[in-house]
Amino acid sequence: MFSFFCDAAILAADALKDVFMNTLLPDRKLVHLADQPLTDSTPSDAQLLMWAYEDHLKRAYFLFLQALEVRARPRKRFGRHRTGRLADDSVTWCASSL
Repeated sequence: MFSFFCDAAILAADALKDVFMNTLLPDRKLVHLADQPLTDSTPSDAQLLMWAYEDHLKRAYFLFLQALEVRARPRKRFGRHRTGRLADDSVTWCASSL
């Protein structure tokens, strides 16, 4: 029974990785809301919404990477290899996105 849940968790993590990499993450580094450049002019509502979305996306992806890191730790032998590969793929992409 445990292997079923472990397999399902790995499949879900793999699917999330694909969604992040192929759909949600842009081809540039994400910027936190607090780090957005402010100019003399007031940003539009649409720009503020995009900045808030980008901040939320960056935080969600970081939490995903943290979950992969915890799962890839050596204390749990089952599924560690595949989760480690997911983490490697995500961190490689993360270097350019976060």
